[in-house]
Amino acid sequence: PNVFLTGIRTTLRTSKIVAANANTHLFTMTDTVGVHNLYLSGVTGANYCLVNITGATANNGYIRFENCQFGTTDTILSLSSTAFDTDVQLNTCEFGCGDQFNNGFVVDGGSGAGGIIPAELALHDCNCDDLASTYPNYIGYAKNNGELQVFSGYYDSGQNVSTGTCFQADSGAQLELIAVKIDSFTTGIKTVNSGSAPIINCNAVYLTTCTADLNIAHTGTIGGFTGISARAKVTNNAPNTFSVNFSEQGYGTVIDAITDISALVSEPNITAT
Repeated sequence: PNVFLTGIRTTLRTSKIVAANANTHLFTMTDTVGVHNLYLSGVTGANYCLVNITGATANNGYIRFENCQFGTTDTILSLSSTAFDTDVQLNTCEFGCGDQFNNGFVVDGGSGAGGIIPAELALHDCNCDDLASTYPNYIGYAKNNGELQVFSGYYDSGQNVSTGTCFQADSGAQLELIAVKIDSFTTGIKTVNSGSAPIINCNAVYLTTCTADLNIAHTGTIGGFTGISARAKVTNNAPNTFSVNFSEQGYGTVIDAITDISALVSEPNITAT
């Protein structure tokens, strides 16, 4: 069935759905669902989610969240794989904002073998700010061949530096970050050294005020990082398969366009014949 839920679009907390039972998933979804302009909260029981997506039961389904805010919960969203393409997107959504969540978005692709199509989650123009404690353990976690894409967003733990990781990937998972700022996490981006090699591609990513910016722990990690980071906060245990190309604030000299650099140029030693 197709299900569409729409709240009143004034402020993000005008239309609320708060769990009556903290020890059950607020929503369980499979195929075509659209959720707009809602504030979801109240699932605080361990291992329960605001949104539990168990995987599509047919092709061509989609799940979309637009202009929603995710509040207090153990886990915001869990996405699992099935034999059909499970396509989930969040657009202009927010989380944190004074609410505590222990885990963010986990995408589990299953074994990724035998024809199983990995689960796919995309975050577009989403923001995280002002967390209520040193949680979460992670904002985004791609695992077991799951695919997580993050396009444009600001992820800041706020005054409390999160003891967790902003984005991480493990066995065979794929993580793509484009035009993203990550601020004040114990680890900005990491791969877990277990299972088959994950794939991480980061472009125009700004890492700041993290204890560790980039930790490529899996020795077979494939991909690369391009962005702004601190040299001393980068660990790359896969130098043959994962490239790191970054600018570091405070290093290098910028020469103004009108600066006379003639004194720095040596004339070539040429003998006329």
